[in-house]
Amino acid sequence: MNDSYRIFSVRLCYENRVGVEKNEHKTLIYYQKFAEMGNVNGIHDAGYCYLYGVGVKKDEYKVFFYFQKSAEMGDTMETNSVEYCYQLGIGVEIENICHSCLNQINKGS
Repeated sequence: MNDSYRIFSVRLCYENRVGVEKNEHKTLIYYQKFAEMGNVNGIHDAGYCYLYGVGVKKDEYKVFFYFQKSAEMGDTMETNSVEYCYQLGIGVEIENICHSCLNQINKGS
C-alpha cells in the first residue's frame, strides 16, 4: 500500500466517522496532503473545502487556485470548475473575467 492510498483512507475516516470522530479540519489537512502529492482529486477536494467552508473558513481565492491547478494538470472536469469560478466571480475579479474571455476568443480566431 502506498502513502497516497493511506492518506486517502485516513481522510475518508475523518470525513465519514469511521473509527474516529468526524473532524472536518483533519479532513482538510488530509486533502491538502493528498494534493501535495500531486493527486488531482486531492487538489480538487481541497478547493471544495474552501468553497463550502469544510474545516476551514471559506476562501474564494483558494477555491480558484486549487480548481485552476487541477485543471492545469489535465482534469477536464476541473476545467468546468474553473469556468464556474469565472462565471460567478469566485476568486477572480470581474475585470479579469472579461479579459480572460477576450483572450480565449482571440486565441480561437
